Amino acid sequence: MRFYLLLAGLLMSLMSHAQEEYFIIGYYMKYDLDSPLESKDVLYINKNQEKSFYQKGTLNNREGIKPREKRENEIIVNSITKADQFNYFNFKEKKLVSRIAPIESVYMVEEEIPLMNWELVDETKVIKEIELHKAVCSFRGRNYTVWYSLEYPIHIGPWKFNGLPGLAFEITEDQSNYSWTLTSIKKGMLKAFPLRYDLKRGAISLKEYAERVEYELEHMNDGFLARLPKEIEIISSESDNSRFKEYDLERKYEWENQ
Repeated sequence: MRFYLLLAGLLMSLMSHAQEEYFIIGYYMKYDLDSPLESKDVLYINKNQEKSFYQKGTLNNREGIKPREKRENEIIVNSITKADQFNYFNFKEKKLVSRIAPIESVYMVEEEIPLMNWELVDETKVIKEIELHKAVCSFRGRNYTVWYSLEYPIHIGPWKFNGLPGLAFEITEDQSNYSWTLTSIKKGMLKAFPLRYDLKRGAISLKEYAERVEYELEHMNDGFLARLPKEIEIISSESDNSRFKEYDLERKYEWENQ
């Protein structure tokens, strides 16, 4: 009997050691493009903040908000996908792997963790009795304002945001096309991130990804325009390269500044 009790205790100990404490942080992401969209995302961070996994939720139309009205003869092509998209940070290896579905194809993209040059602003505000500090940053063609809390010394935020002195509670893009709002934060015991993909399989560089998306857009345009009646005039379309680039979170990459 004593042997079985010892064995049960050993198994319980092994099971507890197999799990690790994680931060589990919820974010509400809002898109204000041609179609007003939203998603409920989750950020997982291991206790020592060496790794994180940001899982995007399903995109849905925002209730009670109408899409902008089309101009005469304009065709708007929405290319929203429900593919499983995420950002995986490995700070030890200085690698960021993202699964992205910008149009129809799905890409696994690997890059060095991008440097975000935050400018800390001497300005604060209080939300639900938590003091938040302001910071601003320009990153790949967009400008962001963030409100973060030093009460939570977490340097990892949603999407590709990293390097802040504290946890991001609000992030807003200056043209109000995108925003992230913290909805929940808790700690939980997990064996691993809810990651269902081999990160190495089929991973391409960020530059190759940008080239493939451009190629995909060009050929999608050719087929799309060929099927339209001749009397229809195209004013703007999300399948157009410039339209896509205008709405893309990353409008300008580092090599395009060279």
